[in-house]
Amino acid sequence: MTFRYIAIDWGSTNLRAWIFDDEVCLERRQSEAGVTKLKGVSPITVLAEITAGWREDSDLPVIMAGLPEQQTDAGTFNSGLLRGIESPALLPQLFEVRAAHVLKALPAEFVSEFLSGLLIGHEVATMTKQLACGTNQSLHAQPITIVAEPKLAARYQAAFNYFQLSTQLVEGDAAFLAGIRNIAYELAN
Repeated sequence: MTFRYIAIDWGSTNLRAWIFDDEVCLERRQSEAGVTKLKGVSPITVLAEITAGWREDSDLPVIMAGLPEQQTDAGTFNSGLLRGIESPALLPQLFEVRAAHVLKALPAEFVSEFLSGLLIGHEVATMTKQLACGTNQSLHAQPITIVAEPKLAARYQAAFNYFQLSTQLVEGDAAFLAGIRNIAYELAN
């Protein structure tokens, strides 16, 4: 049984990719699209370009070194976030993401990060627009409270930062336990 995989070395100035069948390199590609040279192009797009034609098998593993996974996830999330904020029509975008995945232009490992950004961006943009229309007060008058676990809260905070709105964070478990304590206190008295 043979083992096929794609190897990626994503440095700050260059990107190199190889496709292997066991220990045999079938093809090597190189690009100047290092992390510091993306010029606004999303990491998803760059990865799709350098591996074009290699990912017919969606189970083909991609093993990366050089570019930390968190940075790729952040680049992917931020791309989705901007799309969600700047493009109000959500449904066509969801179909576009699905089509990109089916056509192998968007690797499976990036779909959830992009969708997370897309949905959070759309939600915050819609909410900000509705609040701005429904109140005489400035949205900048007081911070918006985000109640969530830290990783999710940071994602919402990034969306609100786009609109230059200040936020305050309340950790989800702390909010839940404070509410339960208040209920217990009321029941006891």
